Amino acid sequence: MPSPRKKPLSAKAAPLHALYENSVQESEGLLDFIAGVYRRSRGRQPHRFREDFCGTALLSATWVQRSRNHYAWGIDVDEAILEWSREHHLSCLGKAEDRISLLCGDVMTTRTPQVDIVGAFNFSFNVFKERETLLHYFSTVRETLNDGGILFLDEFGGPESHSKIIDKRHISGATMPDGTPLQSFTYIWDQCEYNPLSHEIRCHIH
Repeated sequence: MPSPRKKPLSAKAAPLHALYENSVQESEGLLDFIAGVYRRSRGRQPHRFREDFCGTALLSATWVQRSRNHYAWGIDVDEAILEWSREHHLSCLGKAEDRISLLCGDVMTTRTPQVDIVGAFNFSFNVFKERETLLHYFSTVRETLNDGGILFLDEFGGPESHSKIIDKRHISGATMPDGTPLQSFTYIWDQCEYNPLSHEIRCHIH
């Protein structure tokens, strides 16, 4: 007998973490890209991945499902969000759960085994405001990388980054990690303040 279809969960009832993942993250496509760049530039397959500022660790959880040779380490300072990931992502991995480690700590000081790839996405490393601090982070990452390892970042910039902007997108077809469908909702990216002297901006997600 086919399992009954799950009733869609309203956006108001859905965890914010799930809404965020469905709005801004496309883990398979991103991992295809970084693995492809690594293969073309290094001539071999990457297997060990570290996700800095990992949040819900969606990338790490997706990475370890790619093969029995894939391992991941996720680092974040927020234990609560790591617990959410353990409950909603790691619990669905089966045997692959043994190949992922989520660590609560500072990316500057938390040590992991050496890896092929370090990813710091969603503009997370922009929390480092001084050049010296950013350089220290890059040096720490370099020590973590294997010979030929690559650090992947996504930068924030362009003319629109200097403006006050409200960008709305309608999200449909979203699901919880366990496959429970979510009702459609609107994702809003709100750049509400910009300082032309310091180039600092204040943004919100609604």
